[in-house]
Amino acid sequence: MLGAMDAARSMEGTRSQRAWAAVDWTGAVPQAELIAVEHYAVAGLASLDPAARVRFSHLATCHTCELFIHFERYLIEYVERHAHALPGGARRWRWFIDEERRHAAAFRRLLTRIRPELYPAGEPRFMRWTRADDALVAVTRPVPFFLLAALFEEITLWMPRLMAEAPVHDPTLLEVMALHADEERRHIALDQWVLRDARDHMSPWRVRVDVWSTLPLLVHCDRRARAGWRRMIDQLAAETGIDANVFEARGASLSDRRGMASFAAQLRTLELAGGAGLASLLERVAAR
Repeated sequence: MLGAMDAARSMEGTRSQRAWAAVDWTGAVPQAELIAVEHYAVAGLASLDPAARVRFSHLATCHTCELFIHFERYLIEYVERHAHALPGGARRWRWFIDEERRHAAAFRRLLTRIRPELYPAGEPRFMRWTRADDALVAVTRPVPFFLLAALFEEITLWMPRLMAEAPVHDPTLLEVMALHADEERRHIALDQWVLRDARDHMSPWRVRVDVWSTLPLLVHCDRRARAGWRRMIDQLAAETGIDANVFEARGASLSDRRGMASFAAQLRTLELAGGAGLASLLERVAAR
């Protein structure tokens, strides 16, 4: 069975390379909202004039791309460090790492495309990697890590769906988000494979402890995202003269809320000890 899975993933890898190579990067970036400003749960949006709304949307889109790059780095570094201890062994995780590297490269290219003067080399400027991120990669056990990964990946699935509903969108950005989401569906299936393997081979009390160990990871990631958001708002204030304090506080975005709700539903089907409680908590957050 694993041999057949390897062959299928090799074919998927070839298709992935071709799909990313076919992305059309030549179109101009629209001077319009790339991701609707209402996607972000931020007070004060009504105070923005049309030009400031566009500037806000472009920078918020950059922050979103940086978030994706940051989380892709978690995935790449974690699997590179721990693949030998994961189901299937290190060789069978190579395709996963390759795809995540392609995703990070695409989001870096989006940054340069949207704001070339801010991102001449495509390197993040709002999200910053810290020693705490290194520690997360080094010491997190597989169950909480792959629960975190599955939640993040589920949230990304909602981006192209929500963007496609907007009256104006950037075809290149939408194409990248849609292609990324298509490949993340395979990664979610892999996350669930790891979690089921843990359920079947670990004691229920150990699984329960690991499931609830996801909470401090979520708190850490939320703090990192908020710190990056504040830096983005400072950049917006420097460019437009807006009061940064009005926009610094933000809640869960629309894709965050939709992703948490759909992830919680999937978590219940995995029948992990403690999973139903974590699902209920996420559902309450998503409903706020």
